[in-house]
Amino acid sequence: MNTGSRPAAAGETSPGKRALLVMAAGLAVIIAGYALLKKVDPAGQNLYAVLAPIALLAGYLLIPAALFARAKTVSKNEPQKTNLPE
Repeated sequence: MNTGSRPAAAGETSPGKRALLVMAAGLAVIIAGYALLKKVDPAGQNLYAVLAPIALLAGYLLIPAALFARAKTVSKNEPQKTNLPE
């Protein structure tokens, strides 16, 4: 039964669980920021006028942080070669 996912081959990089969670959190914060932005009054005199841009900026900064997070590299379990004469 194929579930559509495959393990990473040797030398490939795969995003870690932490990076995926940070990206999901970033998307959630962006969606919340737009929901807050909808509640801002036209004069911009309520608390939502302060919280919405902060949430949007935080969300848009979390996405690149997740993308540039150090990815795990799967390596082969090969013995190291030495250049010693025999």
